[in-house]
Order: sequence, then structure tokens, then C-alpha cells
Amino acid sequence: MIRFIFAFFITILFFSPYLYPSYLAQIIEDEINIRTDSTIASSSLGYLNKGEKVVVLEEKYSWCKIILPQRFTAYAYAVFLKKIDDNKVEVVVSSLNLRSKPSLKAPIIGRVKRRSVLYVVKKDKDWYKVKGYPYLWGWIHKRFLKKVQTKE
Repeated sequence: MIRFIFAFFITILFFSPYLYPSYLAQIIEDEINIRTDSTIASSSLGYLNKGEKVVVLEEKYSWCKIILPQRFTAYAYAVFLKKIDDNKVEVVVSSLNLRSKPSLKAPIIGRVKRRSVLYVVKKDKDWYKVKGYPYLWGWIHKRFLKKVQTKE
């Protein structure tokens, strides 16, 4: 019995991202906070308004992890990037964390792989502020979402 319970929890732990396939949803109220994590206490990344559509990547308790719309930016540590020109940089490490603020202690809100090209918004000391779509994510409470039916 203990083996069965252990196997069940391991299965849930490793396969939970696949239990909630991504889907399109629409925001049903104005000025809905997007959070850095799935708690009310986490930092706000900005707002979404009624009618905006987002892709939900996963659900965690009563929260939905979404791809942030194109208007959102993030910070990438310059040491891990190679400048291509004034507007583009290339990732030179296997995986690069994109952060909500220019600090290694700031929450991670996205990841990109080696050789990905990011578009620079501005240079800020040791950090690049970059456009991160579709690599950036945030969290919103699922009571503010309505699943959008898509035609097959």
C-alpha cells in the first residue's frame, strides 16, 4: 500500500504539467493583477483588462500560469548574452533566466535556451531589459478567466 501511495505522488509530481494542457482564456474583469507566483502576496507584474486573451500553461490550486502578452518585458543578466547589434542579443548559456527586475534575487518570470535571440529595449548597467514574448509567464487567479472555446 505504501508503495502505491508513493508511486501515486511521484506520478502526480512529475506529470502534473501534462494534466492541464494549455488552453486559451479570456479575462472577465478589468485591472486583474498578474503575479510573479501563485499567491496573493507575490509581486505584481502588471495588469490585464476585460476581454484580453491569454494562453494558460498550467493550473496550480486556484491559480493559472499564463504567457504574458507582448507588451511585457523582463531583465536578462548581460554576462550570459552576446551582443549582436544595438537591438539584439544572443543567449550564450544553456538556459537563461528572465527576471522581473534587474537583480539576481528578483523572481524568475521566464527562461530561454542557448542561441535564442532577444530584442533589447534598453541596457541598464549589467542588465538588458528585453522583450520576452512568448517566454515570459505570470500567474492570475482562475476566477478572473473564462475558457475560450476554439473551433477544431
